[in-house]
Amino acid sequence: MTPEMKQFDQSARTWLSGAEFPREFGNSFVIAIERTVPQTKNLTEKELEDYGYCEYAKLQRAYGDGLEDKLRAAGQMVEALDQKTPGLKNLLRSKGIGDSAMVVSLLIQQATIFHARHGR
Repeated sequence: MTPEMKQFDQSARTWLSGAEFPREFGNSFVIAIERTVPQTKNLTEKELEDYGYCEYAKLQRAYGDGLEDKLRAAGQMVEALDQKTPGLKNLLRSKGIGDSAMVVSLLIQQATIFHARHGR
């Protein structure tokens, strides 16, 4: 693992731990990001935009009409985590990571648990 990836892994696990995510989820989340970066790191601005639209279409097929509410809940969770330990929002904005349907789907799944635990 490169020093950059070690730093990313440590930071990601700090956010995940703060959100009380189970280790298995953390592993899946880190793996999803590690799979996204090689696909998106050399894309142009236009290619990243197209990638985002394709990934959003996948999410629409998976979640249907409830997608916007689920995205809102995931966004609220990310905001809360970023306030506690800054950096998560910047990570999700970089290299198409936050556009990945797999990354977003994992955040959606965990947001339900996060909000239930925190009475939101």
